[in-house]
Amino acid sequence: MTQQNENEQHDEQSQRTALNNALAQGQAASELLGNPVYNLVYQESMRNLHAQWLGTEPKEEKKRESLYWQARGLINVTEQMGGLVERAQEIMRRGQDGENGQPGGNDDYLDMQGFGDSQAR
Repeated sequence: MTQQNENEQHDEQSQRTALNNALAQGQAASELLGNPVYNLVYQESMRNLHAQWLGTEPKEEKKRESLYWQARGLINVTEQMGGLVERAQEIMRRGQDGENGQPGGNDDYLDMQGFGDSQAR
């Protein structure tokens, strides 16, 4: 086996691993976002932050700003998990399109993500 073939096999395996990781992360994020305990804690945290914000005095600008950034942090975490779910869904959709003989299979997705030219494989 030539060095080029070995490199291509390694690259292909790395791509499969990256896709499998993305799918696993998306699945885990989906389960967490759908977990009633997570949603309860999220909602209670946001309500608590809002109540604290409403309870500040006009001169407590730094406290309001701190509460704002805490709320933004919670929102950001949830948005990041949503992004993992969307990426996994896109990988699955692209894989299904490719299996049906339609354009947009996994090779096209890999190319769009910068994993290399599928024609070189």
